[in-house]
Amino acid sequence: FLTGESLPVHIPEGGALTAGEVNIRGPITLRALKVGEDTTLRRMASLVEAAESNKNRYTALADKAARVYAPVVHLLALLAFTGWVLATGDVRISLNIAIAVLIITCPCALGLAVPAVSTAASARLFRRQLLVKNGSALERLAEVDHVVFDKTGTLTEGQVFLAIPELKDQEIRVLRALSEGSSHPVSRAISLALPVGEGEIIRDVREVPGSGVEAVWQGKTVRLGRGEWVGSDADLAFRIGNDPAIPLRFDEQLRPGATEAVKALFDAGLEIEILSGDRDQAVANVANSLGVTRFSSEMLPEDKLARLEELRTDGRRVLMVGD
Repeated sequence: FLTGESLPVHIPEGGALTAGEVNIRGPITLRALKVGEDTTLRRMASLVEAAESNKNRYTALADKAARVYAPVVHLLALLAFTGWVLATGDVRISLNIAIAVLIITCPCALGLAVPAVSTAASARLFRRQLLVKNGSALERLAEVDHVVFDKTGTLTEGQVFLAIPELKDQEIRVLRALSEGSSHPVSRAISLALPVGEGEIIRDVREVPGSGVEAVWQGKTVRLGRGEWVGSDADLAFRIGNDPAIPLRFDEQLRPGATEAVKALFDAGLEIEILSGDRDQAVANVANSLGVTRFSSEMLPEDKLARLEELRTDGRRVLMVGD
């Protein structure tokens, strides 16, 4: 819920858990360490409140103009009144001239134009399914020079699919048998991705928590799971006996329009960065497919906020897209 990993993550005994995480194996015993104001949800709410207060400190262009405009106009009217009194000694004429100065310099154009433009722009954005919640948002948006994207659910659909390498028919049948012998979501995804057919007969199937599933086929140990456990540098791999491990790659489906949106932002001269709580390789795959060279992985919400503050301190005008 907080970090949006595309694949399940092994949490060892004694590891920290947060509300919103999904347990995909057997029952576990939890001990609450933080409650009430100390919870992650409360801390996230505080971050949002702080961000909202920072945003509200931005003064709209019309307000800025009004702050300068009003005292200048009143000062001109006062000078006109004083000058005519000194020149003519007629208070009535001097007062009329001072009132005329105020009328002629009335900020009706500014007062009417700014709300009219904002309303028209907000209406057009709303028709494109974008809701403007703050009057200064459009002005701040026009100043943006750096765009930060979340990954899971923003640039991607939030689901993964298996990119199957070239495998022999026998390897496919063994891989199918192994994947069907496990209830793990990754194993189920592999089963669905493989061509329809029969699997090899395997024996002594067992799941190793946090590692994968192994069995015996024709006297050989076959494994499917974490690359390190199987004997591969990849995140996920498959191996038969002493044969070289076969890496299996999971890709995420980009959301429709994500590629075009990123390209349009690049073409507009903006810098783009991806901040995600997912694994480094998963984030790197998405970033590479979009042509984004700046990305960070395994980040908590607090880490993302710290990065945004760092960019702001460096003088960047940042647009955050996502959570």
